Amino acid sequence: MRLILCAMLVWLAAALPGRAERMNHALLIGVDRYENLDERFWLSGPSNDVALARDFLLNAAPVPFLPDNVEVLSDGIAGAGLPTLANILAAFAALQARVAPGDFVYLHFSGHGAQAPARFPETEIDGMDELFLPMDVAGWRGPADPGAGGVVGALVDDDIGALLDGLRAAGADVWAVFDACHSGTATRAVSLPDDTVRTRQVGAAALAIPDAAIRAAQSRAMPPADTLAPAAPLPARPLGESAGSLVAFFAAQSHEVTEEMPLPRTTLERTQYGVFTWTLFETLAEYPGASYARVAEEVMRRYATRTHSRATPLFQGPLDVVVFGGDVSEPVVQWAVVSDPQGGFDLPAGLLQGLAEGSELAILPTAASGLDGAVGRARVVRADTFTARAEVVGTTATLPRSVVLRRLEDALDFTLQVALPATGLRTEVLHMVAAGAGARIAFVPADAPDADLRLAVLPDSPRPDALWLLPGSGWVGDFAQTPSIGTEGKPDWELADDLAETLAAAARAANLMKLAGVLRPSAPPLEVALSARAGATGDPQPVGLHEVLRVIPGDEVAIRIINRAGKDMDVNVLYINPLHAIAHWGAWRLRPGQGIPELARIEVGDTHFGRDRIVVIATPAAPQTPVADLGFLAQSGAQATRSTAEGSALSGVAALLWVAGFGAATRSLVPRPDPAAQTPHGAIVQVQIETLSAR
Repeated sequence: MRLILCAMLVWLAAALPGRAERMNHALLIGVDRYENLDERFWLSGPSNDVALARDFLLNAAPVPFLPDNVEVLSDGIAGAGLPTLANILAAFAALQARVAPGDFVYLHFSGHGAQAPARFPETEIDGMDELFLPMDVAGWRGPADPGAGGVVGALVDDDIGALLDGLRAAGADVWAVFDACHSGTATRAVSLPDDTVRTRQVGAAALAIPDAAIRAAQSRAMPPADTLAPAAPLPARPLGESAGSLVAFFAAQSHEVTEEMPLPRTTLERTQYGVFTWTLFETLAEYPGASYARVAEEVMRRYATRTHSRATPLFQGPLDVVVFGGDVSEPVVQWAVVSDPQGGFDLPAGLLQGLAEGSELAILPTAASGLDGAVGRARVVRADTFTARAEVVGTTATLPRSVVLRRLEDALDFTLQVALPATGLRTEVLHMVAAGAGARIAFVPADAPDADLRLAVLPDSPRPDALWLLPGSGWVGDFAQTPSIGTEGKPDWELADDLAETLAAAARAANLMKLAGVLRPSAPPLEVALSARAGATGDPQPVGLHEVLRVIPGDEVAIRIINRAGKDMDVNVLYINPLHAIAHWGAWRLRPGQGIPELARIEVGDTHFGRDRIVVIATPAAPQTPVADLGFLAQSGAQATRSTAEGSALSGVAALLWVAGFGAATRSLVPRPDPAAQTPHGAIVQVQIETLSAR
């Protein structure tokens, strides 16, 4: 998504020192219903998004937001103003008049996005304006001549840039979050019920934009720069030295769609949220004092460990400062509580912080206590978005009234949920696959919202007779990057073998990502840095772990991996391609401060295109032991069983990886690192690289 990226995102300035009476402001905009569009384009998640943002800002934000300074425009919230274009513009005008130098402004946009022929095509890389759609948006009025025409009632990227410039010119630092998508070309491969996964994108036809107008605008587009960056910034507007800073988070790239769905997946009582909004705020709940870059990295990690979205969030601005302009603080892993007369605890944390019914907590006498000093255990018996109720279990000892509760472990389900196609797969084949895979593969109905993968027969695809393995969202971008299994002329046993092998590979890759989701110590033991250069002679450009590096054949990628732990660590590097195939690049034992020179340069080839992952796994090394070699993850089940003896020789993180890849167990409890312990915890770091045929 490049909403505002090419038009205003690069107008960035350094933040001013905050005044003593700094005020924090927020404007939250969510659009569920569109009075001039067909009801099939209405949403239900944006109002929930802004309610979540409002409640977080008022009750859990690391800096104070006063209720009078948090304005909500949403058609789905009682007492809120309507998100019409006039009301949005008026709210920005009032906000600009109210802010003062040093103030902070948080902006949240949730609703439909769209693209339309640019009013000034020569200023847009693709000739298209990105739009945010207020509730009273109407259709196209054309023509697309400079300064005339357009979609009536839409908020255009250039206009949003001017609104943000007004706040910054007043001296306020701005953080703008956009949970909307702006692709006009993506198509959905399978259909799901409207109350499960929906996209926040309205195509040109719904807005009555003529194809001829789109073609004309694109013909006048600005040619793309030959650079590794996803988009070349335009010259910044001069706002003056006193202007505030701008950080912008986007749910998707301009060619992608973003989704809303029932969340979180850890509970049966779910609410429809934007995937990006929920992921952002659960990250902020755990990392309230992190930099924007650290939050962005964590959002990207969570996206990669889940299968419900293929969008790639985008983050721009001065990302090295602390979110909300607050102070640096450690991740929130525990909560101070006071027991009530019933002997239970009410926690100021809930589903957003990863707590759910059944979560186990250690009862500690102080915040600095280690787990070896625990005086009891508690279990969560009820949880909602921001709060939870826990009760003591397994002890009759007298406990202090004031204690600290710390989450002990993360529950992982290694079962691969595979949604069946509506037609095209014989029952006998499923029985054979299920018999061979046991409980590790669970087939669910075609419309199941929680599927990790979806099998589909796609008549309009390049292989209409094949079974396609789609992500849980049901979307497919490039068929060449999507696994498929030929079915024509195959007997049941052969098709079952092919399907079982393909699903086993997908399960290993998916479970590796699930483990990456919980092995995330606050101080990672590895330093992983990425850089790239165009061709063999370009200048190297650093790439953040929150970015997806886009390269073409002939480019060079450099990866630096250094052990920053205080003891020896075993490091394995894996490579996963878009078809779920895993390659093992090697295993090394690194002393403190030592790096891996063999990975200095990797030339991008032309054997395949799509999204790749380089996964770096660190495990603490015991003295006088062989290097932990995780090469079994790149093998088939039979090979791995013979070479690793069912994982009996493995321990710690390596043993968890064995269970994730080949073990018989479908569930596992992964201990969380003890903040008071000095022993380095295992970690999984991933780098995402997308190979394109051309820039």
